[in-house]
Amino acid sequence: MFKLSKLLKNCVKVPTRPLLKSEGGCCVVLLQRNYSKDNKFNIKDDAFEGRPLYLDAQATTPMDPRVLDAMLPYLTNYYGNPHSRTHAYGWESEAAMEKARAQIANLIGADPKEIIFTSGATESNNISVKGVGRFYKEKKNHVITTQTEHKCVLDSCRALEGEGLDVTYLPVKSNGIIDLNELEKAITPKTSLVSVMTVNNEIGVIQPIAEIGAMCRAKKVFFHTDAAQAVGKIPLDVNKMNIDLMSISGHKIYGPKGVGALFVRRRPRVRVEAIQSGGGQERGLRSGTVPTPLVVGLGAACELAQQEMEFDHAWMEFLSKRLIDKIMTALPQGVGRFYKEKKNHVITTQTEHKCVLDSCRALEGEGLDVTYLPVKSNGIIDLNELEKAITPKTSLVSVMTVNNEIGVIQPIAEIGAMCRAKKVFFHTDAAQAVGKIPLDVNKMNIDLMSISGHKIYGPKGVGALFVRRRPRVRVEAIQSGGGQERGLRSGTVPTPLVVGLGAACELAQQEMEFDHAWMEFLSKRLIDKIMTALPQVIRNGDPEKTYPGCVNLSFAFVEGESLLMALKDIALSSGSACTSASLEPSYVLRAIGTDEDLAHSSIRFGIGRFTTIEEVDYTAEKCIKHVQRLREMSPLWEMVQEGIDIKSIQWSQH
Repeated sequence: MFKLSKLLKNCVKVPTRPLLKSEGGCCVVLLQRNYSKDNKFNIKDDAFEGRPLYLDAQATTPMDPRVLDAMLPYLTNYYGNPHSRTHAYGWESEAAMEKARAQIANLIGADPKEIIFTSGATESNNISVKGVGRFYKEKKNHVITTQTEHKCVLDSCRALEGEGLDVTYLPVKSNGIIDLNELEKAITPKTSLVSVMTVNNEIGVIQPIAEIGAMCRAKKVFFHTDAAQAVGKIPLDVNKMNIDLMSISGHKIYGPKGVGALFVRRRPRVRVEAIQSGGGQERGLRSGTVPTPLVVGLGAACELAQQEMEFDHAWMEFLSKRLIDKIMTALPQGVGRFYKEKKNHVITTQTEHKCVLDSCRALEGEGLDVTYLPVKSNGIIDLNELEKAITPKTSLVSVMTVNNEIGVIQPIAEIGAMCRAKKVFFHTDAAQAVGKIPLDVNKMNIDLMSISGHKIYGPKGVGALFVRRRPRVRVEAIQSGGGQERGLRSGTVPTPLVVGLGAACELAQQEMEFDHAWMEFLSKRLIDKIMTALPQVIRNGDPEKTYPGCVNLSFAFVEGESLLMALKDIALSSGSACTSASLEPSYVLRAIGTDEDLAHSSIRFGIGRFTTIEEVDYTAEKCIKHVQRLREMSPLWEMVQEGIDIKSIQWSQH
């Protein structure tokens, strides 16, 4: 580090950090406090008058206004889902996501392909400790950590102990540093992972990370470090330090809350078992839509930290010494899983979102029985079949309110009443329904409800879960940590995001009636225009029991991917963004009996609050034009025009 004397000419005065300027017109500025002659801090901002000084930077840091500047375009104009591979909105967001990945990698000396986005260090630590421990447990069932780790690491280790793994909790010396000799003695041929925090969040000690890494590499043991309090504050290089997994937090380095990252080494490869089921994003390690604004903010925060680390370190060194000197001179020192033993049966449908289906498959792997109910050709569940499927061993029924691909609305109130009568808990994935159709958890007897922020014009990276208190639903947490959110979801709650989610819900409640009528009008206009002009267009799902904002059409004798490419100036998809990278036909359409050709020819039109009549008309006209053009190129369509029944033809195989 450079000498502070070069920066400060007179250390008796309180030094002032150079004022940080934001380039994007950000409305938030860093709070400046001046030390006045009457020994009081004056705050140069009326909005902050009367607020206390903030000296809790290990808990969280204020967002740097330059970080917010980087995020703002992705909170407003560039709102595409980064996993939508079929249109420019998705590509823009994906490019921003990959840039952020590179910024994080540059800070720690990693390859961008080794960076996995998470919701924060708590989740990164859970994935690392549980993921490695579980993957290697058959051959190596021993994990080592210290007694002074963050609670999420300690609780993750205790969870592994409950699964039959052995964990060694090493003591530290009186100065808080690990004893390397004790670590070496603790490592055995059965050890899969050593997890040691870089900088302790309570006392700030820095562990000998490079030495631990070298020891682990020599003994062929993976090394994870929780670097939430270290990244961007002290120099770190994952390759020089032989780190295999590293947890990173956004809000600890003047970035946004609700986002983090996990470095996972590719060579030598670290195999990790995912702890969350879903669409397989982030190399299959962390399913869920990556929140573009948040990862952009995290990337910007990492880039700024890399640029300013030297100054920041010297500045904090100066201030902490001043604080300590002054004080010490004056004072003397001084659910599925929860109920599985009694009820080991879960029921869901074949058309649920992939995260629900994958979660059910995970439960099957743990010995639970799962019934995947088929749906009728209109996409609606058969209530008689559901009733037959419920047994005394059934703990949960999970049915999506509005399907994300075909928009059908399930009979939630009837399902809820049936489950309540049979004393079975009822969960509904209402991500596509909350704020769009009227829902009442009490009238509908819903016990658990999933909510997503970015589906209702709110921020990405935040959601909510309704968990009924009476009758009480007991749920086993899947993430270990500080026990926030009634112990069900550990990790720092990202205040800006939950404020945004709350505001989005309030607006949805106020505008639901108008929004619904508007989308009903637009969807009818779109469908009428297309189906009047084009023959052999099939609407998938029940036309009467469907949320109007989701229109799924199959265009016979047209390849859906070809149509999407032809309509490249319109952001459309052929199904869920979570599976848009797959060339397989939609499993939802197959579940309702759609043949493979029609499933491949389907397009999903998503109409929203801000969609205009002009946009709908333009989409219909373009769609009609390109379907006609593509059909003219199809020999099958020519045969149909000549009156030949395609299905009656016996095709020879070569």
